Amino acid sequence: MGKQLPNLYAIRFILAILVVIHHIPETSNNVSLPSFDGLPLFHKGKLAVLYFFTLSGFLIIRLIYLELSTKKSFDFKNFYLRRVQRLYPVYYLVLIIGFTFYNFILPAAGIPYNIEYPWDEFFIGYVFLAPNVIAHYYKVGGILNILWSIGVEEQFYLFAPFLIYLGRRHIILTLSILLTILVGIALFYFDFYAFKNYYFYFVCGGLFAVLFEKFKLDFFKNKIIHITVYGLFIISFLTNYLIFESVKFTLIFNMVLSALFISLIAYHPLFIIKSKPLNYFGKISYGIYMYHMIALVVILYFLKKIDIENYLNDTSVIILINAVCIAAAIYISHLSYKYFEKLFYKPKY
Repeated sequence: MGKQLPNLYAIRFILAILVVIHHIPETSNNVSLPSFDGLPLFHKGKLAVLYFFTLSGFLIIRLIYLELSTKKSFDFKNFYLRRVQRLYPVYYLVLIIGFTFYNFILPAAGIPYNIEYPWDEFFIGYVFLAPNVIAHYYKVGGILNILWSIGVEEQFYLFAPFLIYLGRRHIILTLSILLTILVGIALFYFDFYAFKNYYFYFVCGGLFAVLFEKFKLDFFKNKIIHITVYGLFIISFLTNYLIFESVKFTLIFNMVLSALFISLIAYHPLFIIKSKPLNYFGKISYGIYMYHMIALVVILYFLKKIDIENYLNDTSVIILINAVCIAAAIYISHLSYKYFEKLFYKPKY
């Protein structure tokens, strides 16, 4: 059902690493270890998550469109089964580990950690996929906090297929109307997105995927357009020049830029990244994102316990922390993908 698009695994890996290096200095500061976050690049984790939202909408809505185009029907059961198999095992594993760590392991080790949330509210929110709501009201700890974005994805998956199916005869119009409504809400009632539930990123990514899939849009093969879009992408992650005074405008700008960037590298690439390691790391990027805070917390507490600062200067400690934490996140994700996730989910591609 449609060929696999190039370069998307590579961008997944890059985005996942941007999230990791965003959290390393934050977590280092929490345990009083040396850190460095003096470049804008170290503060782009949230932007990387927004790109993940666009990419998820791009891929999921494209698959829905291709299935509707070829089969004239949509298998809702298979769609939701694959989402459950792909996302839920790791989500609930990290949930159990995080809850156990903050509520039992830290107290047993004599490390104070203030639990703010009532357990009933916590479990209702996290089990029923509203972690973004709980994380908005309570301090839940870094391991659990990252689950907010998975909750937003799952919330989008609950309603999107039904709306797209209802408007399947005019899918571009359906997505355009839905995007207009969601962006309109952002402009005139931004409180709706208080829980970071930026569904318009998913819809915009999906709309671009359908447009490129259906019309090819060869105009976008123009190298000047590519260079402009790639340049804006690089500037947005390496500098703060594209952070505008209006949060709403910044979000909408990045929505369009992320959708266009992903569409260009997938449908009209100037180059194709064929590196097997890089593409494999992209394939396991969900695990890198989900497990990296566990790796960070364990490694940083260990380094603090052995007083690593007594053996190395600050620069060496910072380099060591970044190298070890990134490597550990990748390795744990590899083990999870090979021995845990594949028990539930066998990718088609």
